[in-house]
Formats: sequence, structure tokens, C-alpha cells
Amino acid sequence: MAKRRRLVREVMAREVITVNRYEQFRNILIKCSTCHTFPVILVVDDEGRLIGKVSISNIIDVFRIHEPEILKTIPFLRDDEINIFDFDLPPELGYLLLVEDIMEADCLSVTDDTTIEEAYRIMKLNRLDQLPVVDKEGRLVGMIGVFDIVQAVFKDLGII
Repeated sequence: MAKRRRLVREVMAREVITVNRYEQFRNILIKCSTCHTFPVILVVDDEGRLIGKVSISNIIDVFRIHEPEILKTIPFLRDDEINIFDFDLPPELGYLLLVEDIMEADCLSVTDDTTIEEAYRIMKLNRLDQLPVVDKEGRLVGMIGVFDIVQAVFKDLGII
């Protein structure tokens, strides 16, 4: 019997948290205030095309704003762990800092017609737990994670 090749669109999560690049930093924190852990927030343009992402490391980097720009370019100086309790950030930061100031524009994604095997391979190769899913026009349609794929495999095996 031939094994059925599942596509990403069959197992991906369709509801994801998104923001646009001009939203205030505080809106990210508000949108995620009920999350157990900080999710990857996807940044989309006005047409819904994926243009970047915000992860917890981007949020923590907000505490590095006071570093001189030249120090941010020297990798070995960034190895020190940030003590977020040693900072006194002004409340205005939540309004003045925009998503585009902290987002990562390089955002790996897969299309919704990619097989789950290929999506899993891409995640493992790039040491990622999840990937945004886009359609042929680059519009965001969902997110797929390693657990989504593992769960699909267990389902195909009849375990769940």
C-alpha cells in the first residue's frame, strides 16, 4: 500500500497572531498577555503577505537598546546574558518603539502545498520548531510546527 503524502495545509494551524510593521511594541505584549509562553508573532503587510517575525529573543533585545550601536555589531560582546531586572526603561518605550524596529525580516517559510516531510526536513536543518505557511502569492495562511507533524504521523499510524 502506497503511503499517503500529506501536505502542510492539511495539518497546519490556521489561527496565528499577526501584527503589522507599524504597530507599537506594547501591542505585541498586550496581544500575548494571555499566552503561556511567548509565541512567534508574524508580521504581515496590508495585503497579508509575510514580511517578518518577532520572537522572544527580539523582545529581550529591547533591553539592549541602550547599548551603543557599534557594540551590537560585535558578536562576542553579545554573549553576556542580559539581566532584565537591572534596566529602567521609560514607559514611553511601549508607544515609541515599533514592530519594525525589533522584527526579523529574514523569515523562513513554506508554502501550503509543501509536504509535511519536506517541512520537517527544513525545520530540522534550520533548527526551528515551527514555520510560517504562505500561499503562492506569499500571503500568510497559517503556521506549522514539529508537534503538528508528529501528531499527523501518529494519526496516520492509527495511534490517535
